Amino acid sequence: MRTRWITRFIAKLALLMFRTTVTGTDKLLAAHTNAAGKILVTANHVSLIDGVLIALSSPIPLVFAVAPEYALRRSITRHSLMLLSRMGYGQVVPLDTTSCYGVRALYRELEQGNAVMIFPEGRIRAGAESLELMPGVNWLLHKTGAAEVKVSIRGPEQSRLFSRTGRKYWPATALHYGDY
Repeated sequence: MRTRWITRFIAKLALLMFRTTVTGTDKLLAAHTNAAGKILVTANHVSLIDGVLIALSSPIPLVFAVAPEYALRRSITRHSLMLLSRMGYGQVVPLDTTSCYGVRALYRELEQGNAVMIFPEGRIRAGAESLELMPGVNWLLHKTGAAEVKVSIRGPEQSRLFSRTGRKYWPATALHYGDY
């Protein structure tokens, strides 16, 4: 767990700045204890800021599956993700969704006892009612025996800064660990 007070302070400050309320993190901690670290965190993907909000709100560091476009090719996002990783909020694994071998890096991370975070839809989708799971997610759950913790994200899809369809500049955001 992150024990440095400065990283916890920065996370709380950033979540306050994004007007984020977080509930249910105890479910993630309980699953982390019971599953010996093998956790697959899944969340609906509604905006570009979702992964950062989950990294800041998670009580344990996560391994994030990020599209190579953002993890490697775009310098602003690459450097931002690198900074968050160095601060102890988690690691980034580039995941090519067009390759059948992309999920193997996540499989290795789960087998090593790391908690992995993935957006099972594979892309940003404004309506978060039903999640269309990519085949690799079910394969990971079955093959590793990892516990699944679901995260529901509400609010960032309304942001003009992080969403294409947003109408508000600074909407309130809610993250709930445990259900969609």
